[in-house]
Amino acid sequence: MNDEFVIFDPAQALPQYIVHYSTTGLPPPQQLPAAGQPFIKKNMKPSRTVDPNDPFQSYYNLAAQHYLSKCQTKKEIESIDVVINNQLLQKFEAKQKEFKSKGIPDGEILAYHGTRSANIDSILRNNLDIKFAQRQAYGRGNYFSEFPEISMGYGDGLLLCRVLPGREWVDNSGNDILQGYDSKKVLHMQRGQPAANAFGDMVIIENSDQILPYFVMHLK
Repeated sequence: MNDEFVIFDPAQALPQYIVHYSTTGLPPPQQLPAAGQPFIKKNMKPSRTVDPNDPFQSYYNLAAQHYLSKCQTKKEIESIDVVINNQLLQKFEAKQKEFKSKGIPDGEILAYHGTRSANIDSILRNNLDIKFAQRQAYGRGNYFSEFPEISMGYGDGLLLCRVLPGREWVDNSGNDILQGYDSKKVLHMQRGQPAANAFGDMVIIENSDQILPYFVMHLK
């Protein structure tokens, strides 16, 4: 791809976006035509051309930008599956509204979950189930990371999920999430960073309604 283009005819350019940079990583507003379809999975590949009317391309760009901003490895994106599961989405949004009504932080993050590729279809359809969770060195729960390299160590499949941390307990021990908290955040890589603002090396969630599988990352 080119870093810049030089165009002499103004009619060849259409200013259409003002980019406001943010560190939230939140998905764009729901705009996919999925109301009558309980489950959609669409594979999107990197493309030089853009279609501003294609919401799937907007979602692909969100996942790709998040991966590239957090990844330190040389693994490139081959394609990304954009997944819309309306049943899981309704549960996720209901939990988000519940958090808000109770005065619990209702902001969401994007976080990676590594697993065996054979497990992915079941997770996309039914969500993560804590009874299948393994390697729980930091306590009981489903494990995520805001850094893809960490999650890659848990299997050959990589999901990028919308996650509601709620009230976060920051702790590096092997203890389970304390009562009164909705998640646990483990920090190792970010020395000197204020704990409340730091990205989680590990984010641990027990309640699956706080999790929404949204993207499958295919890397090469």
